[in-house]
Amino acid sequence: MPKVLQISDKPHTGGGIRRVVDQHREMLETLGWHCQELRLVRVGQRVGEAVLTAPIQVGRHVPEHSASITAARKAARGADVVQLHLGFSSLSSALVAALAAEAPLVVQLHDVSPFEGLGLPDFGPDPRPDTGTLMSRLQRLRLAPVRRAVWQRLCQDARAIVAPSQYLARLARAAGAPPERVVVVPHAAAGQTETAPPPSACDPVVLFAGLLSPQKGATVLLEAFAKLTTPQAELVLVGDGPGQADVQQIAARLPRVRLVGRMSPDGVAGAMRKARVVAHPSLVPEGFGLVGIEAMQLARPVVGFGLGGSTEWLIHRETGLVASRRTAASLAASLDEVLRDGALADRLGAAGRSRVERDFSTDAVAGQLAAVLRSVMRIPAGGA
Repeated sequence: MPKVLQISDKPHTGGGIRRVVDQHREMLETLGWHCQELRLVRVGQRVGEAVLTAPIQVGRHVPEHSASITAARKAARGADVVQLHLGFSSLSSALVAALAAEAPLVVQLHDVSPFEGLGLPDFGPDPRPDTGTLMSRLQRLRLAPVRRAVWQRLCQDARAIVAPSQYLARLARAAGAPPERVVVVPHAAAGQTETAPPPSACDPVVLFAGLLSPQKGATVLLEAFAKLTTPQAELVLVGDGPGQADVQQIAARLPRVRLVGRMSPDGVAGAMRKARVVAHPSLVPEGFGLVGIEAMQLARPVVGFGLGGSTEWLIHRETGLVASRRTAASLAASLDEVLRDGALADRLGAAGRSRVERDFSTDAVAGQLAAVLRSVMRIPAGGA
């Protein structure tokens, strides 16, 4: 039975990355692997789960005998492979080197954070513009050399760098990752088994599920909703985030807009089943866009701007609609088309579900993930 140590800094409520960590554990355990998690935690942070922990110590020169490295070495000892789910605000290059010395290291990319500020031509607009408090900007400047050092160490020590999309894989190679070590394994949909009614049978509800922030497009979606011409259209926003106050202020001026806050994955799936279309209006390139394939799994058409990794599942007039321009008016026109044309919504939804079953099901992804881990472990092909 192969042993894999998963490392993450995401708590139980850690959003999409947390869901991927849990999915990988469940998929590998189904294949007969033994999984143990090491959680990187801040001082005083409560875990409350049966996981190993190591304190977060970020810096360019973390000593070998530090509590962080000592705990990580102990956890990795005896593992056949270490799967590191990146959280750049929690790592040091010394920690990466220590892990790689104990077991083969596989890095799992999730988003564009490793490539911010590098000026890569394929990156697009920086998702973290120089805004916020003076303290937050100074903190980002202080961490920039640490993040660069961590990425350089990962490129040196990782046996494989796994990207969920071709887009992230291109960024990784452009940022210096050895091309032969970069592998694409998509994220998997949640595995919902309960059927959903066809979109045409649902009320004209537009659903947004994700972080409430300008970068994720919550405010431009509200602007687009105000321009809709579909009678009695509704907008439901699931989630919270740094832009919540602005979203609430705008939503208060619009009819038929509901903010329901953060929901469990099952709660989000239930809301999707009641919607006719799911909006994915991110204004920055997505590393992948997990919510999109979860909507497609439930036969919901997706409407968005089609940036970054989302272009690999949001196919215009096949699984959804891609707005012709990155504007509220263009987004509104695409949403109106799906809301008004039930046959189109049903066709897009059915095609999206078929695409998920073929490319993003847990069965399809589990085999690819296990193959990557197996390759660095040199386990015989007949092994688990």
